[in-house]
Amino acid sequence: MGGVLTTVPTDLLLGTAERSGLDVASFVALILGDVHADDDHPWHRLERGEITIADYDAAVAAMAAERDLPGIPSLPDSEVMREALQPVPAMLELAREVRAAGYRTAIVTNNIREWEWWIGVVDGHRLVDVVVESCRVGLRKPSGAIFDHTLERLGVSAERAVFLDDFPWNVEGARRHGLATIGVSDHRRAEEELRGLLGL
Repeated sequence: MGGVLTTVPTDLLLGTAERSGLDVASFVALILGDVHADDDHPWHRLERGEITIADYDAAVAAMAAERDLPGIPSLPDSEVMREALQPVPAMLELAREVRAAGYRTAIVTNNIREWEWWIGVVDGHRLVDVVVESCRVGLRKPSGAIFDHTLERLGVSAERAVFLDDFPWNVEGARRHGLATIGVSDHRRAEEELRGLLGL
């Protein structure tokens, strides 16, 4: 959802990285783990709904202390995140148009329980047929299991599905699983590509 249907709070996250005293790559590796994997890193467990933000903060602080790293700022609170996320009107309208054309649609998003309000930013449960949040189903992108789960709920096979995401590792995970994919770095270009693929 983030980066496709909404903006991404990149500046907010980069500011958090700067306050940590670490370079961006080291900061991301510490707080998010291996972005290409789905393992036992605290962020992955948080997105699967296995732990709370408080648990996550404690685990990352312990990891930083073990590595003799400077103090790591906590995740932005919900209100700060809410202000940073803005709907992308053209993509919301495209989602409505695709659904109206008879296609089954879904939002499949990595989310955490304390931020479940996020889906309301785009009125997700009205926008699409199926909403799959990682923290509710215990599965997360880029694992193929969450794509299987979503496709089963949609009643659509992988070879007849297209997946849009702004993170290359999620796009690659879907592609490996047999879905057509569109990487979203520019919303207008992504819209044109989807329209061409679906004949809209």
